[in-house]
Amino acid sequence: MQKTNGYDTELFIDNVEDEYLCTLCQHVLQKPMQALCGCRFCAPCVSSAIGTCPSCNGINKQSDFNNDFYARSQLRKKLMFCINKSLGCTATIKLSELEHHLSDCSYKKVNCVHFKSGCDAKLFRTELQDHLKNDCDYRLVECKYCNGTYTFNDINSHKCKNKPTACPNDCGADKLLSKEVDNHLQNECPLVRVTCPFQPMGCKSMISRKDTANHQTESTSEHLFLVLENFEKQNLINAQIRRENEELKSTCHLLLNRLQHSELELKKFKDLTERRFNDLQKKTEQSSKDLTEQIAILNEEQKDQQQCIKEVSARNVNTRQASAPRADVNVETNIMRVDISELQFKVNALEQTSYDGTLLWRIPNVDRATREAINGKTNSLYSPPFYSSRTGYKMCLRLYLNGDGMGRNTHVSLFFVIMRGMYDALLPWPFKQNVTLILLDQDTGQRSLSDSFRPDPNSSSFQKPKINRDMNVATGCPLFVSKQVLRDPTYVRDDTLYIKAIVEQMPVIW
Repeated sequence: MQKTNGYDTELFIDNVEDEYLCTLCQHVLQKPMQALCGCRFCAPCVSSAIGTCPSCNGINKQSDFNNDFYARSQLRKKLMFCINKSLGCTATIKLSELEHHLSDCSYKKVNCVHFKSGCDAKLFRTELQDHLKNDCDYRLVECKYCNGTYTFNDINSHKCKNKPTACPNDCGADKLLSKEVDNHLQNECPLVRVTCPFQPMGCKSMISRKDTANHQTESTSEHLFLVLENFEKQNLINAQIRRENEELKSTCHLLLNRLQHSELELKKFKDLTERRFNDLQKKTEQSSKDLTEQIAILNEEQKDQQQCIKEVSARNVNTRQASAPRADVNVETNIMRVDISELQFKVNALEQTSYDGTLLWRIPNVDRATREAINGKTNSLYSPPFYSSRTGYKMCLRLYLNGDGMGRNTHVSLFFVIMRGMYDALLPWPFKQNVTLILLDQDTGQRSLSDSFRPDPNSSSFQKPKINRDMNVATGCPLFVSKQVLRDPTYVRDDTLYIKAIVEQMPVIW
């Protein structure tokens, strides 16, 4: 059977002329190529079309095929269904929009974000979040005893130190924490075999802790014999210590005599040092007098120098007064430079603002922001404002990393906010455009998590903002994604995540 590389003709709503069908696979051309013979082929079909053309029997080589830009431009205008229509996607788009649509299509099957860890599940993008939350064997779960994070596969084999357990000797203690077992066996368990309290005296018996008292009663005579034997050994040791003490006393008397002799020698040295010090002090006094006279001479010279400095300073004052008009010019120049810097800042801000209904929001320092959200220091983050058009709605996003409402402590909440804009009086109200919120996949780009909603026309959140308020009440997705996603490098890389918002375009009124 011929392999199909083009698009199925049944996917197209607009009529597709026969000239835009692949000569080989007879489907709508994908990346059209044209041979020297004039026949058209899909780019993936070219390798099979080298040789005799199946339509005109012309002979084609690899170098005879070129991009058919005319056919490509004509086909890109054709309206069609998504290629995932058979899986349930109802989107209608132009062929030129297909690639962009497939990057967000909810009916495209994607790998689980944990496929590198071993998960081989392939599922619809809409099923990905539920799979990560409930089904994936490699999802991150929390131990209920120690609050540590482990994969679902490893949680049961995790040796938790806080998990209740029973004594391994079956002594009856059955509510011990794993980390308490060693202390229980070492100090409490009645079934553990321990040494006799008279072990330092020489008893070599090993008995259960609960039998220690009975052993001491039954072995009293043996223990007394060991005590007596140790007492005799201690007497011999004490006699040896007394002999060593006598030897130490003799040594101390000898050292004391040497110390007294050293003190006499030290006194003689001290007297000699004092005499030499007195002689040196006399010489120092004479030198001090000579130095005082030299300082007096230097002071007179210093007075003359200060007089010269005063004269020079007076001349400098006259010079500065003459240059005062230049200083005024310099001040005005500096003020103009500050004004130019402020204008440049405003121009840069305007250049970075989106006016096509899309926002790409970069959130850095995710770990610190999450901790501050949990501690209540910073509950939410606001995105920069963006617009549906140059004279359209003014909007922003509000992000709760620790969740809000029903999502608090378990999910990341993401809300859409209508802000008071300069052209609100000219816009139709309430706001009715579809809104799509996307957490971008930073790994392959194929597993982004998204949610969409259509505004409720009766909600105050989508009415025209009041004059005395900068923005309406936020509304959106309190259960946008699970908090566990923040630990996944697919979505948070280099401590940074990216969120994209897409607002449906509205017809131009003014």
